[in-house]
Amino acid sequence: MNINVYGSSQTATALLKSKKLECTRQQLRLISKEFSVGAFAVVKDLKSFLIKYSDIKTPTFKMKIWDEEFEVEVNKHKVVGADLNIYTAYDSASDRNVTFANHSTIRIPDYDRFSLYFPTGLVHNLDSRVMDKSVDSIISNYFEWVIPIHDAALVMPGTAIREEFTTVMEDLRTNRHRILTDYRTSIGAVGKSADIAWAKLHSKVEPLCSAVPFSGAALK
Repeated sequence: MNINVYGSSQTATALLKSKKLECTRQQLRLISKEFSVGAFAVVKDLKSFLIKYSDIKTPTFKMKIWDEEFEVEVNKHKVVGADLNIYTAYDSASDRNVTFANHSTIRIPDYDRFSLYFPTGLVHNLDSRVMDKSVDSIISNYFEWVIPIHDAALVMPGTAIREEFTTVMEDLRTNRHRILTDYRTSIGAVGKSADIAWAKLHSKVEPLCSAVPFSGAALK
């Protein structure tokens, strides 16, 4: 059963109906359980944490993803008023001055709306860093060319791109706590209340008994 729940706040029932999928009551209960207390619930809680506790109040700021730091511009704005501009020009046809009035809206950054970007910013930029690191390793260690295409890589036959990809993913897993801490610090999701909420969220994550190895098959 393939259901896209990326960024969705719909219930399991609503998602199934939107895809015109039929299911039994038992299947619906299982899906709803995953949404409420299972893996999807943890993902939704992470999304909510990043939105609720982020605290950016400057038009531009430095965001840190893994070992890369870059400038981000707040691109959501709201209207808070308008300026009235008066212009006077001479009209030769009527031999008199004509007055024009023009209103220009006053816009300021809408930080509340922009905070919705932070879950997406984390996921997409981690995706790009994984690909960047995999490609850089192939070029520097094997002197091979690579054309990255999001979650795919165009290479010559025999290029060790899958091996490098799994190595990078393992590095991501090893350093996940530092990476997440750096990210939430860069978006202002810190402080006593944020730290308490983060610890509560972390307690919902069930650690694996042993690390499941990454597979290069994830790369197309």
